[in-house]
Amino acid sequence: KASLTTTKMTRSRLASGILMTAVMPFSNAQDMMNYTFAIVPKLTTNPFFDDVHAGCLTQVERIGSDMASCLYVGPEQFDAEAQAAILDDLVDQGDVDGIAVSSIDEEVTGAAINRAVAAGIPVVTFDSDAPDSDRLCYIGTDDVELGRSFAWLLAIARPFGGKYSIISSDAPNTNARVEGIRNELVESFPSSEWIEIGQPTNCEDSAELALEQAYEIGSNPNVTALVSVGGWPMFSDAEKWKEFVDKHPNLLLLVADTLPEQRALLEEGYVHALVGQRPNLMGAKSVEVLYDYITKNVTPPEVINTGEQLFISPDLDQGATKEPEADAASGRMQL
Repeated sequence: KASLTTTKMTRSRLASGILMTAVMPFSNAQDMMNYTFAIVPKLTTNPFFDDVHAGCLTQVERIGSDMASCLYVGPEQFDAEAQAAILDDLVDQGDVDGIAVSSIDEEVTGAAINRAVAAGIPVVTFDSDAPDSDRLCYIGTDDVELGRSFAWLLAIARPFGGKYSIISSDAPNTNARVEGIRNELVESFPSSEWIEIGQPTNCEDSAELALEQAYEIGSNPNVTALVSVGGWPMFSDAEKWKEFVDKHPNLLLLVADTLPEQRALLEEGYVHALVGQRPNLMGAKSVEVLYDYITKNVTPPEVINTGEQLFISPDLDQGATKEPEADAASGRMQL
């Protein structure tokens, strides 16, 4: 890889960079530069990524708005090719100093990440990783563990099991969550007799499609639990979600993410548990890591785990304070 100093001087700020290094120490020259960091979500219509953008803006304020800025740009649809094209455009335009991206498809997005890094622009992934790419590090949730939390909640709510279906999207992070659910049920709660019905759906990160899929799952009288490994069906419209819940009063509802509107619905009794991430922290940490790497040559660890949050409705809360009786020696988290 080209050195950070050389990269900086050979891009759009070449002339000003040479002038500053000629009249003052390089460290001081760096202090006067304004760095632009691009946040590239899977799609801009998902409110989860609005929180990531807000975290980016918060970190920019900490650094100083005269020294850093945040560019939020992404596809409007769940489209890996469109996301890769955006990354390529950012490189070609030469106006960004670092990129943070939530990868839709490692094969497609990962190739674009490699092109950006080859052009001298450091890239981190957040929310959804591309570990085989040349990205600097991954910042986000341990998605397998998040999936295991769903399995733990299933075992708490219905110790003798039942039948569940999963709403998902075909992305690296959500696939890992599905893997975590399946593995934990087999490894830690084999006596609970939970059976998965059908294959996980692919809602393509669309709130409207996810809600349609929830209705389809709910129409199956054999399904006793719906697990959505993203918050999508609750993002569409609060009243539409309430209508769905009212029509399926016996369906156990476990949903990912903990945005304020989701927590409000939980308080009203319209979801049994939320397994959440920290999108704001992902955005802030992405900018912090990129800024420190560029200005201080600080290499981050390969993975920065931003953790998860659990919010549980009162009817599950009593059970959640103790380990499930079935095969409980798994060392799962306490709430």
